Amino acid sequence: MFSKIFLFELQYRLKRPAVYVYFLVAFVFTGLAFAKGAMPLDAKQFINGTYSIAFYVSLMSLMMMMPGSSIIGIPLYRDIEYNTKEYYLSYPITKAGYFWGRFLSSFILLLLIDSAVLMGAFCGTKLGPVFGWQPVSRYGPNLLINYLHPFIFFSVPNLFFVSALFFGLVAVTKNVKVIYTSGAMLFLGYLIANFFIHASANLNVIYLSDPFAINGINYEKSLQATNIKNTGLIAMHGLLLWNRLLWTGTGAIILLYTYLRFNFEHFFSNNKGRKLPYKPVETYKMPVFAVSYKKYSGKILYTLTRIEVLNIIRDTYFWLIIGGGSVFLGMMFWHVWGRYWVPDFPRTSMILMAFTGNFLVFVFCIIMFY
Repeated sequence: MFSKIFLFELQYRLKRPAVYVYFLVAFVFTGLAFAKGAMPLDAKQFINGTYSIAFYVSLMSLMMMMPGSSIIGIPLYRDIEYNTKEYYLSYPITKAGYFWGRFLSSFILLLLIDSAVLMGAFCGTKLGPVFGWQPVSRYGPNLLINYLHPFIFFSVPNLFFVSALFFGLVAVTKNVKVIYTSGAMLFLGYLIANFFIHASANLNVIYLSDPFAINGINYEKSLQATNIKNTGLIAMHGLLLWNRLLWTGTGAIILLYTYLRFNFEHFFSNNKGRKLPYKPVETYKMPVFAVSYKKYSGKILYTLTRIEVLNIIRDTYFWLIIGGGSVFLGMMFWHVWGRYWVPDFPRTSMILMAFTGNFLVFVFCIIMFY
């Protein structure tokens, strides 16, 4: 049953246009970044240097939380939404076949979407000189290992941790909104934590507290000479290796815990409360309404608007996102204007930079969800 569920989920998702939209966006965005050199680079560092690719791959795995939240959690929630419990409970489907078939198919699909980053980076190195955006001298040799190494050691562990977290949340809460909210909160929490990490000189904090290893890569880059940044693969040793083991292990523990407590009957059960006794509906004659399409009533517009606004402000997850954004701004205005605990008075340019930078992600979350 595992193979049937696994293949069915892959075939079903590959027919959905959203998968190709995610792939295309990642491909185009990465291709333009490498074609124009729009990334933090040191002097004489190749745009497609090994450390540049590793940094960008890790950064994009962080951004993959947004499409990942819909890809990982939807398969489980779709079964609840379409009320397919009669089929699953009547067929000889095992718990392991259902659970791992759903998870692994979604995880592999997310890896396929993330592979667009590697393809976009490679194409960007070719398009940059062709369109005259960057000279040929800004690019180094395009070796396959330079792309596969960061993908295996950074993208795969990062996406595994995110996938295990989102999949576990849906399996436990049976609510799809908790995935989107947790994705936004995880992203905002990561940005807040970065403020403290940048102000710390403790290597354990810099390396181990970052589940995506972006800060660890930056610190490793600061220790290397230019030729190593361009051609040398990032050595997986010391604290950087412990980071990969720590967060991959955390994802494995979350996934194993979710599997052990997963139960078919509980997952497909209706938890909305006890059923009310059946009462026959009295029949009555429908009144005759005069319908006119010539003029749209302002009262109807007000009523519909009021209903939508109340639905949003009564949603717990809406206030969680608002609270996370408020904490993010508070931490930013309190701490971002200095490094190593040296204060710097906020200026207009700094505030504009905050609102046009990371805070746009928070605004995007509100628009996308509501």
